[in-house]
Amino acid sequence: MQIKKNKQKAFSLIELITAMFVFSVVIMVTVAIFVNVVHVRKKSKHVQQNMEDIKYVMELMSKVIRMSSKVTNVGSNQVIMYNNSQNKCISYRFTGSSLESASNSDDRASCGLTSVFPIADYTPMVNGSVTGKFSVTPSSNSPPHIGKVVITMSISAGSGSGEHAVNLQTTLSLRNYEDVGI
Repeated sequence: MQIKKNKQKAFSLIELITAMFVFSVVIMVTVAIFVNVVHVRKKSKHVQQNMEDIKYVMELMSKVIRMSSKVTNVGSNQVIMYNNSQNKCISYRFTGSSLESASNSDDRASCGLTSVFPIADYTPMVNGSVTGKFSVTPSSNSPPHIGKVVITMSISAGSGSGEHAVNLQTTLSLRNYEDVGI
């Protein structure tokens, strides 16, 4: 009796295990890259949203400050002004990790001097952790000098750790020239 040898070529068990190992490594690397891309995209989306929020708030504050007179700096974290277009006394302040605004109906003469803004009247303006400061150079009529306000802000998503923070600064000149006699 003769034994016939199988002449078909096939993969051995070692070759199959090696191929499965290589395939598994390729799949793991691909999944890791995909997870990293998704994570980076999520961070980028937060940064973009924060950028849009801070730009909107900066534009809103700029419009109000430009149309205001009698701007008063209360420390570096709060500014109070009388807005001529709204006929209101308006306050912006940085507290902890929030930017808040409030307004009341004080007249121009008492705005900033005796203005009281109860804590309950302040409303947050931005989501996320916001820090910043105001620097005010008041208008004067001797010598004639138009006042300006410098706003510096930094916003980060969530905890305020500074990771992925967006920084923005602007300088505004007041448009009420009557205060300086121009």
